[in-house]
Amino acid sequence: MPAPGTHQIAKKILLGVLATSLYIIIARLSLQLTVSQSDLVPIWPLSGFAIAGLLIFGLRWWPVVMVGSTAITFITIFEERPDMSIVSITLISLAFGIWNTGEALLGRSLIKRYAGNLSCLNTARNLYRFVIFGAIIPPLFSTGAGVTTFALLGVLTEESVLVASVTWYLANVAGIITFGSMVIAFWNEDRTDWNPSRIAQVTIAGLLTGIISYNAHIGFSSTDTGGDPGTYLILPLLLWFSFRLGPIGASVSIIIISLIAMIDATHLRLSSDALNSALLHLQVFTSVMSVTCLAVVALISERNAATKQLERQVDERSSKLSSLLLEKDETMAIAAHDLRGPLVSMRNVLALLQAQNRTPAGSIETRLMADLKSTCTNLINLVSRMLDAHQAETLADRVHIEPIDIAPIIDEVVSIRFRSANFKSITVSTEGVIRPTVAKTDSHCFARVVSNLLENALVYSPEEGTIRITTSSFPDRIEVSVSNEGPEIPEAESELLFEKFKSIRSSPPTEHGVHGFGLYIVYKLMNVTRGSIRHETPPTGGCRFIATLLTP
Repeated sequence: MPAPGTHQIAKKILLGVLATSLYIIIARLSLQLTVSQSDLVPIWPLSGFAIAGLLIFGLRWWPVVMVGSTAITFITIFEERPDMSIVSITLISLAFGIWNTGEALLGRSLIKRYAGNLSCLNTARNLYRFVIFGAIIPPLFSTGAGVTTFALLGVLTEESVLVASVTWYLANVAGIITFGSMVIAFWNEDRTDWNPSRIAQVTIAGLLTGIISYNAHIGFSSTDTGGDPGTYLILPLLLWFSFRLGPIGASVSIIIISLIAMIDATHLRLSSDALNSALLHLQVFTSVMSVTCLAVVALISERNAATKQLERQVDERSSKLSSLLLEKDETMAIAAHDLRGPLVSMRNVLALLQAQNRTPAGSIETRLMADLKSTCTNLINLVSRMLDAHQAETLADRVHIEPIDIAPIIDEVVSIRFRSANFKSITVSTEGVIRPTVAKTDSHCFARVVSNLLENALVYSPEEGTIRITTSSFPDRIEVSVSNEGPEIPEAESELLFEKFKSIRSSPPTEHGVHGFGLYIVYKLMNVTRGSIRHETPPTGGCRFIATLLTP
């Protein structure tokens, strides 16, 4: 029976072998893109894969880089220089493996320390640090060691050392920027976003990029200047893909351009100087395009992140404000409830004192008691309205909307308010009420709406005026209007009508107790019953409020 942990060890070894084999396969494919005149690969993808692998999988990836680099170097030298001894080839291969692994480890360490690790593409600041610390600095190590080794072995002449150093170095830089960023972008991509539409968009982006870049890069083999200015016409397309598809769109487009450019470069037949210029153009072009597109993506990501953070802050502040407002309303409701009892008792005592008062009607004592009783009445009305407003704001879960005949409710409210109307010799007309008028609403809420609208009309109607209540039936709604002959409401102030504590018209006599709650309560009640309330000025003057209800 296998010892505990044996399966895990075997699994890790198998994964390591598979990863190393994949590393070697990619290296062999990359070597197929060697420029025949210089024996150099314009862009070395393995530099990017090595650093990206260490960032993603950690230090357990370094044996893959070490074994893969050693193996591919051994195979390449053995094929190119069969006259060399196995020992020499092995030593050189081990040296190259160490240098390539050292480059990858150095890049990983610098990126983790200065560029945000796997978040190196998320912000413009991290991106530029990724380019500097991950792509520009580490290749100096492997390039210097590799070129020195080849020079000592006599593979490079003194005249070609500088050119080989620059080409080798830029090949590693371009490989890290293009292929390394692609692997990181794919690893960071949210897999839930990969729907058929997004896959189709990325595919189309790749095809368009390939078609355009193929035609543009034909110039590499047709000019001695090492590049076609038409190549840069691809830039607007790349920027659009970066903006639309994010890091994946940018990476896929850049990789396709790089591969086509490398394939095109293998067919170059130029003079030595022209060849070096063409390779330099290819390396700089791909690197600059990669950094530009990734910078656009990073800036967009930063903007989106800032927007989301702002939205979260707004939601948090809104939630906190809602809690404070709810707490405030509950405190006001409790205070109003506690005040109502003492005020009612005070009014009753004053009424008793008035009944027992034997002083003349015009005396100071009589006037003071009347004023105190009127003040108590106003305060009781205010407290009652505050309690009504609180109930209206918390009524949504307790309403029962059903088809009802609203005509009897209107008649009942008018009969209750008859004494107030009779006091000012005001006529309340319900001749315009259709009988029956069936609407979907809550009976209790509707009764309070009509009561408040009628009370508001009684307050502002002149003596011996007329208040008209009518109903109108439409295919999609039922309208109930309450009109009075009081002062008109200015259009500029009509928006304040249904706000709490707002009383925009001149205050009526104090005994009516107008405190800016009545219409606010109407507005809240109509909302919870899925209706609406509005104001308009009739052609004959005055004021009209129209409540809109649901049809059955």
